[in-house]
Amino acid sequence: KDIVKDKPWKKIVFGKELPVEGFDEMTMDDATLCDSCQQEILVGERVQYHVRLGKVYCKECRQDSTD
Repeated sequence: KDIVKDKPWKKIVFGKELPVEGFDEMTMDDATLCDSCQQEILVGERVQYHVRLGKVYCKECRQDSTD
């Protein structure tokens, strides 16, 4: 049986509450794959990621929504 929370828990780092929904951007320090299309993302590329789930999107798969 899976344990599922009814809503995301607050994330607090160094006393600061961080958002649990939405997207942000970062520059990759390591190569990885896009979680949407599985294309390679190289070191130094800018990506969009979901702040709670950590899914990473390449420039072609960016989410237009700010959810």
